[in-house]
Amino acid sequence: MAIKRAQLAGAVVLLGSATPSLETQIRATEGRIYQLLQLPNRINQKPLPAVRIVDMRQEIKNGNRGIFSRVLIEAVNGRLDRGEQVLLFLNRRGFATFVVCRECGLVLKCPRCDISLTYHFDGRLRCHYCNHTILAPGRCPGCASRYISHFGTGTQKVEEEAKGLFKRAGIVRMDSDTTTRKGSHARILNTLREGNADILIGTQMIAKGLDLPKVTLVGVINADTSLHMPDFRAAERTFQLLTQVAGRSGRGDIPGEVLIQTYSPDHYSIIAAANHDYEGFYNNEIRVRKALGYPPFSHLALLLFTHEDEEEAKKGALLAKEHFTRTLARTGMRVDILGPAPATLSRIKGRYRWQLVLKGARRNFLKELIGEFLTALENSRPAFKPVVNVDINPQGML
Repeated sequence: MAIKRAQLAGAVVLLGSATPSLETQIRATEGRIYQLLQLPNRINQKPLPAVRIVDMRQEIKNGNRGIFSRVLIEAVNGRLDRGEQVLLFLNRRGFATFVVCRECGLVLKCPRCDISLTYHFDGRLRCHYCNHTILAPGRCPGCASRYISHFGTGTQKVEEEAKGLFKRAGIVRMDSDTTTRKGSHARILNTLREGNADILIGTQMIAKGLDLPKVTLVGVINADTSLHMPDFRAAERTFQLLTQVAGRSGRGDIPGEVLIQTYSPDHYSIIAAANHDYEGFYNNEIRVRKALGYPPFSHLALLLFTHEDEEEAKKGALLAKEHFTRTLARTGMRVDILGPAPATLSRIKGRYRWQLVLKGARRNFLKELIGEFLTALENSRPAFKPVVNVDINPQGML
């Protein structure tokens, strides 16, 4: 939107980021659209924080199955002893990410969404997509067993364990559960700035934009949270998040430190983030994208078909594939059709979701192809029942 407005007004747009997207970077480095301007140093020449990767597989082998590695516990205690502040990052809220019966294996799911309910510390199970909420049952609703267990880790669980490990520390948490009221975001930050808290625990909302000079240690609880998502941008998002949250450490006079806990210590995105090496990440990721033919070496169109009846959603996606196959055979243009298939989140708010992905070299041709399909759809209503959402070059595939 900003770029389009600048074109209309004849203005200059300045895009600033420590972690530009691959599409932006390739346009800048090749000089096709953008001019690349680099700022190699931090403001006031402050050094970048030292980053260490902590292999959580070794922690398990050494008998530690907790959320915090021994290295992180020692580092937090050291910073607290010196009157400094600590930021703990986990991009997942709640207490436990899913609840399962150990007798029959039932996972408690939202009745309206194809997603497990997240256990929160107030004893409720909540869907983070439609906000469906129930009291956590004492017995399994499937077999009446009392053997119900909580698995996974969210920010509430990190907070509880941190309070047990660092008893003399003031701890605050910032996520969408604690910032629902007006002004709560500012109040939490003021608590830290005024020295009334020692540890801030939070999700993505604390990863960038915060300037807390007394924060000298950032602990990433689990760097793998976004790495293994079914999305071709997963490695890029992981690198961006780790780089951004690492930048919160050492912004004052005391040099900063970052500890990244991970079960994938050899992944190039994590290694590049630990080395503050955008160029290294870019070179690795661009090779992967080129080999797979993903953006910036192609354009994608995501078509999402939703309906209360799964068969109708599926039927709509299949009809779309048939239409595109016939059209492409007629025109001779090369476009890959991926799917149709159920979306990763196959039901949200009572609507089933099927998706179809088109991959081609020319963005305008994809738009024409889809425009022709949508026009044909309007002529076939009401026989064609699903709602169709179209996203050209989507930023996420979920």
